[in-house]
Amino acid sequence: MSYYTKGYILNRAQFKFLLGKYAEGNSTKQEDKLVENVFTHFQQKEDNLLLATDVKGKLLFKQIQNSIAEANTNKLSKWSTKNWLRIAAVALVLLGTATSLKLLVFTTTYTQVVTANAQRKTLHLPDGSTVTLNAGSTLLYANDFAENRKIQLNGEAFFKVAKDAEHPFQIVSDSVTTTVLGTSFNVNAYKGAALKVSVRTGKVQVSTKSTKNTPYILLPNQSVTFGNNGTTQLKKEDEFSGTAGWLQNTIILQETSLKEVAQILEKWYNVKIILDTPAIENLTINAKFKNEDLKIVLESITYLENLRYEYINPETVIIKK
Repeated sequence: MSYYTKGYILNRAQFKFLLGKYAEGNSTKQEDKLVENVFTHFQQKEDNLLLATDVKGKLLFKQIQNSIAEANTNKLSKWSTKNWLRIAAVALVLLGTATSLKLLVFTTTYTQVVTANAQRKTLHLPDGSTVTLNAGSTLLYANDFAENRKIQLNGEAFFKVAKDAEHPFQIVSDSVTTTVLGTSFNVNAYKGAALKVSVRTGKVQVSTKSTKNTPYILLPNQSVTFGNNGTTQLKKEDEFSGTAGWLQNTIILQETSLKEVAQILEKWYNVKIILDTPAIENLTINAKFKNEDLKIVLESITYLENLRYEYINPETVIIKK
């Protein structure tokens, strides 16, 4: 698991302007959060993002910090802590002529989860939602996820979303955004392949940049597929397991091109599969394999289409006409 940071930079004038609004009580909620994050940062890390050039200024600011910390430690009301923060803001504005401000960098940290080929992971998100990540996938979310329920996905994942009407849950994959309040569904969004959203329970809204004003609404056992050629297909599934069979260790191929089959098997078994000629790429396969070895899968597919296969090395297979 790795961590990434997205920086937001305020110069002296911008920060002083925000402090003034905050001190007067005229700042927006977003601006309140920004200023309060600075004070929290000061309390947690004494890293001198704010540097007073005179001794009195430093002492005054330290006293204010101690008062805020005491208010938090004693679990005083939000009103009490908030007022200490406002006093701090007023003091900082007054100290402006004797204070040198460095650039302030506010950071939102992200967690990235990656699965290798032939690997899966189940994640429990801070809001109570659960994600099962399929092989060869990448998922990214902010560490303040309970307040900012937005995920970036490249690959495939199954979501069980905790209900929270005030904070919609969003998955962004390329140009497609899937929005829910509480439900379970599957998103297949591997790079270079068609993107498919399938719903098991609840209701899901799916939109693209071109359909933002008229999103697709999916109900249980419905799916929408966005093809690479710009086509869109709405479909009623016979059963949800047909679109997320991987959750039961089952490969389900329904009118799936051999090119797509090769990509699926590469992620499933962690091998490289080569099609020796473009002429066989668009052959369609209908089959179902549950907990089968790769050898059984290859023998069945090649037999159905009158093809041959051979191993070039233990990790590479070529399929021939």
